[in-house]
Amino acid sequence: VSPVLHRSFEAFIADDSVSQYIADRLTIVITAAPIPSNPSTTLLTWVLQSLWQMPDLRQCKRLLVLDHHKPTLTVERQERYQAFKKRLRSCMDNNPLCLNMDLLELRDH
Repeated sequence: VSPVLHRSFEAFIADDSVSQYIADRLTIVITAAPIPSNPSTTLLTWVLQSLWQMPDLRQCKRLLVLDHHKPTLTVERQERYQAFKKRLRSCMDNNPLCLNMDLLELRDH
């Protein structure tokens, strides 16, 4: 991040200021919906790992939004999505990649 993007030069030159400056202003929103790979959390893990590769984004708040399934979704796909959400909650409790992440589950489509 360039000092030109900062309103305060003092904030820019402070220790770890870039990461903190970004974390104070940015929330990363990740969405999830029923997909054929459910209940696997591998795709989400890849996304979180890619974010971890950018040190300035590690402190940012993250919001994971779980879309509600469409009424036309088959019972099997609904069950697989429910299993995905259960795995996800367990993962959030045990995975350091999920630090600073909140979960928002939408109730209707």
